[in-house]
Amino acid sequence: MIWTGIAIGFTIMIVSLYPSFKDLGVAMSETIPKEMAKAFNMDMASWGEISGYYKTYFGFHIIIILAIFSCSMGSTIISKEEKERTSEFLFSKPISRRTIFSTKVGALFSLISMSFILQTLVAFGMFLSVVSNEVNWGSLVEMHLNGYILCLFFGVAGLFISQVISGIKNYMGPVVGLVIGSYFLYAIGKSMEETTWISKLSPFHYLGVDGIQFLPVIIFLGIILAMLFIAHKIFERKDIGA
Repeated sequence: MIWTGIAIGFTIMIVSLYPSFKDLGVAMSETIPKEMAKAFNMDMASWGEISGYYKTYFGFHIIIILAIFSCSMGSTIISKEEKERTSEFLFSKPISRRTIFSTKVGALFSLISMSFILQTLVAFGMFLSVVSNEVNWGSLVEMHLNGYILCLFFGVAGLFISQVISGIKNYMGPVVGLVIGSYFLYAIGKSMEETTWISKLSPFHYLGVDGIQFLPVIIFLGIILAMLFIAHKIFERKDIGA
């Protein structure tokens, strides 16, 4: 749970600094290039309200930390059975591959949910204790719902990759590349109008920090189910060496 601890620690740090930064947003916006501000969700003119400030850090730092954790867990939740030579023991028991797969998926979703809920509870607790002015709770809730769907997506993407591509000893490189690469496609596309189309190649474009849209949520839930279905079929048919 190191990644969760990092996300929680960063959350405490950035929210605790809000009283010192809330009145500096306009001044800071004059010194930072507009392209950079757009790329990293830095709407500093709205820092007078906590959601405007928080989304700058949640949409880049916190969600990427949690997405890397989710994707890493997904990529190893089944593949580690091969690496640690425990697959023979599992398959010697009177349980089907479907049961093994569904149990692993349930464990993955539980770990992602627990990690995200802990970060959310800490964040909302900090808002209550640190913020003295009005809070746009609706915006914060929508922000976190989008973030949760993103984490589920990357978690299942990691699981999917581990079933499609075998023989990788350490998935951390591909995991970090997938998450960071996806974000920078979004950042590059958002920074300039001429490159807006690039951001549409990234899940961060559809599940961002500026409000929830139910059609993208439904589509990404469908993609998650499709990846799980394909990964399950591969898992049932693959020759797993012990």
